[in-house]
Amino acid sequence: METITHGSKLKKGDISIEVKQRIQFNLNPAPVPSTALLLSLNENPKKWPQLSESILYPRPPAKPLKDAKAFIAALKSQDISQLSSEALAQLLYDNEQYLSALKEVIKSNVLSDKALGRLLLMIGKNDSPNAHQLLVDVYLDSEIQGKQRFRSLMGLKYAEQPLDPKLVDLVLESANQTSSGEQQRLSNSAMMVLGIIAKNQSGSEFSAYMGQRLVEQLKQTSQTSRQVSILAALGNSGNAEQQDQIAPFLNANEPKLRQQAADSLGKMPNETSLKYITEQLSVESDKDTKAALLKAMGNNELDNKQIDDLFSYSQSQPKEIRLASIQALAAQAKKRP
Repeated sequence: METITHGSKLKKGDISIEVKQRIQFNLNPAPVPSTALLLSLNENPKKWPQLSESILYPRPPAKPLKDAKAFIAALKSQDISQLSSEALAQLLYDNEQYLSALKEVIKSNVLSDKALGRLLLMIGKNDSPNAHQLLVDVYLDSEIQGKQRFRSLMGLKYAEQPLDPKLVDLVLESANQTSSGEQQRLSNSAMMVLGIIAKNQSGSEFSAYMGQRLVEQLKQTSQTSRQVSILAALGNSGNAEQQDQIAPFLNANEPKLRQQAADSLGKMPNETSLKYITEQLSVESDKDTKAALLKAMGNNELDNKQIDDLFSYSQSQPKEIRLASIQALAAQAKKRP
């Protein structure tokens, strides 16, 4: 860029300044890549994915201890049940690279039950790839107490960062295995937690991927209890794109399936899901399923006629149906006092 400045004095004492600039630049003939962030965003800003807190407010670099042994020693020297959340979170953050070493600590039960519960919760809130790996490893280890395996799942539900697809595969594979009793309950919980994680990351590629995987699982099983847990997981995800996969279960022979389908559709309130719910309500005969449909209906913003229909179910009906209709009516008070 070249700049030339010329000045001259006028008769009245003013100064006239002329500036001429010659600018040279090169054009890149290649088109702007379609993957450029601004081009990939939806036209509606309300649909833009939320940036994580870690991106907006990055934490200072971690200050890890010498090795995993030193980390475990530091952890055992603390009363984890009394340690402040900030101090425990910082200790885990500084030593994320050593988190895998905690599996043997959890397995050995050297910590009190209260300390273990709090530790697994805070590991979940650490929300790092190493934390995800540890929690899944604990859940999959049948030699660890069922209580701690369940707590690992409860920690995992705090994940706001995508899980490695390999971890998702491990959880789904475990849930696919024939089981009963405690293991079946854990498997059902694992499926529902995957739905919660998808909800945490609503609108993301991972959330869409998780929804697709759950639908695949739903199509591949004919076991009622497993279908119920997958429907619950889809409901937990809140992804209305999957509502057409849920709706057919409103016509299932098993009342449990119809009830869960109603509950799941109620967690994704919109005109389409409401239509599915009200159509089934008009033909449903099972009282518990009717109650589930009414509760699901109440999660939507209803018009006057629909509110009148709800009120009619609070009269001369079995107790379960009356209670459900009253709960659904009460939900309307949020926007229509």
